[in-house]
Amino acid sequence: MKIEHGDAEVTAHENIFHCHTIYMVSAPTGSAPFDFSYNYWEDNCDSKGGTYEGDINDVPQYTDENLNNLDVSVYVAPANSLTTGGATNLTYNVNISNVTCMGGFDVTLTLADADFTNISFTEGTFLNSHGSTIWWTSNAGESYTISCSLEGTSNNASNAGTLFTIALDTKNIENLTGALINITDVTLRGPNNESIECSGFADGIVVIDNTTPAMTALVEAENAYYNTAPTLTTFEFADNRGLNRIEFNYDNDAWQEIINDISGTTWNGTEGNTPAVYTLPDFTNLSEGIHTINWKATDDAGNTSTFAWTFYKDTQIPAGNRAMAISGVTTTGMTITGAAVEDAVEGHEYYIFDCLTDNVYDKLRAENINQYDLTGMGTNTLYQFKYKVTDGVTNNHAATEWEEDANISDWSYTYSRHTLSVAPTLATVTCNRTTETWYKEPTFTFTSVGGFGEGTNVEYYRYVWDRHATHSWNGVE
Repeated sequence: MKIEHGDAEVTAHENIFHCHTIYMVSAPTGSAPFDFSYNYWEDNCDSKGGTYEGDINDVPQYTDENLNNLDVSVYVAPANSLTTGGATNLTYNVNISNVTCMGGFDVTLTLADADFTNISFTEGTFLNSHGSTIWWTSNAGESYTISCSLEGTSNNASNAGTLFTIALDTKNIENLTGALINITDVTLRGPNNESIECSGFADGIVVIDNTTPAMTALVEAENAYYNTAPTLTTFEFADNRGLNRIEFNYDNDAWQEIINDISGTTWNGTEGNTPAVYTLPDFTNLSEGIHTINWKATDDAGNTSTFAWTFYKDTQIPAGNRAMAISGVTTTGMTITGAAVEDAVEGHEYYIFDCLTDNVYDKLRAENINQYDLTGMGTNTLYQFKYKVTDGVTNNHAATEWEEDANISDWSYTYSRHTLSVAPTLATVTCNRTTETWYKEPTFTFTSVGGFGEGTNVEYYRYVWDRHATHSWNGVE
């Protein structure tokens, strides 16, 4: 305010502290020191005034510096509204920060027709809780002006509160930058219609996000059999705007949280792990058989996506008594047979044979082959065998690792057998009697050179007494 005296101008000051606002209102008279009148509002916001004669520097000053009107702002709350769907009904408040002795306001907003419909405004409690108000709204196209004033110069409101509420329906806002609830102008008034400076105002923004989170395709095939917790080489989720949390369950049980309050648009569950894989949780607590793990990804807007992956748990070896039978023994071969086993979960049985005395006769892992006819063996030679069984569990690894990955039994007992010796001859079996000779006593002594029994020239013998010089052997003697 300026005080004029002739050709001279003296600038007085407006001091605004708490509810103490001093205004110098009348021109001075006479020569300096000047005479002028002033008025102000005390703590209860009652208007005071009077006439002061003397130096302007002696005008009473009020210096409560804790609360003032130097930083008053008007803003939309919430500032950001991220939601799903189209034509969604939303409510926003237009609030004012800490202010002193306010008697009215005018707020102008722009709400685009392309973004919003069914727009309405409701008076807030900041002013009308202090007395009767005059409330009105108007609009021209996409511009809306909301005005409110307390009746009477003694009514006013201080501190912070809600000026008014906006209710509207959002259209399907597809762009991720959102649609503005745009405050374009704010006028604040004191109880005597004097201007209160507004230091700034803040818009609101509405984003409609209908895009659900995505999961990177898994490398590992479904329906594989595992005897250890499955590991995934890729385990990544992404969202177009912002991920919020990842959850899981087994077989549609209750959801359990993996991570929440994710910052950003992606999350990779393999990061920071050595090796860089994601290991499925709670594997040891699962029963044998088929299971489906479900994952649910939720974004900041509340969109959810679910993903499923099925696998089998099998930690049991094939069932059965691992006994071996050796049959068909000849001078150069024999047949070995391992007792058959059965796998109740994965359903495949593999057999592995080990010849301890000659690895030429080892038999590598083979499915459903539990019997081998062995040939080319040494005559009258000891051979020892054992075998073990596995199932078809692969843990989704390469085929070169399957034998080690599978559930595998211990070795069976070791079974031994000699091949037969060649047929006895007069050189290998001797007799104390000679042929074509008559004897009174029917006593004959046969001697096997090198011993008798398995592994010698003679393993067993048969004999027959008759009156013929020759005999045709039929195996029942």
